[in-house]
Amino acid sequence: SDHGEWYVAPALNYVIADDDRNADDDLGFQVGLGKQLSAAWNLEAALEADTLDIDGGGKFKQRGLALDGLYFFDRAPAFAPYGLLGAGALNTKVPGEKGTNPMLNLGVGFLSNALSDRVALRAEARYRRDSDDDSVAGEDRFGDWILSIGLNIPLGGTAAPAPAAAPVAPA
Repeated sequence: SDHGEWYVAPALNYVIADDDRNADDDLGFQVGLGKQLSAAWNLEAALEADTLDIDGGGKFKQRGLALDGLYFFDRAPAFAPYGLLGAGALNTKVPGEKGTNPMLNLGVGFLSNALSDRVALRAEARYRRDSDDDSVAGEDRFGDWILSIGLNIPLGGTAAPAPAAAPVAPA
């Protein structure tokens, strides 16, 4: 992808919930809007959402917004590994409580053009640290693992080649 190119990154998440949440692991999703800043760095804003079943009834609803920096160790089209570090806010609702708290993201992933030259396959594993002291009595932070599979889709098309000039017949 070109420097300065914007992209959208939808993904399906599998949330491995912190045991202290007393909630089941479940699926969630995220969608990021990002831009390549340099040969090594991308900056990405991501919305995430998941709903976990609480043991004994009820739902653990989480909606987050994060700003993540992605550091690419290599931008090879077939396999471009990166590290990720970011921060944001996670809104949590459980029966009787709701709050918005700071969160941190730390992860690794890769992009691959195995599917197409323009759209990259993306896989990621991240640790989400959530400073939530409201939703579970006696707990003031949680650490969830999030495994993601998704796409990186460039916004904007490729430039079309200039049409060939028609040969001019001699007069």
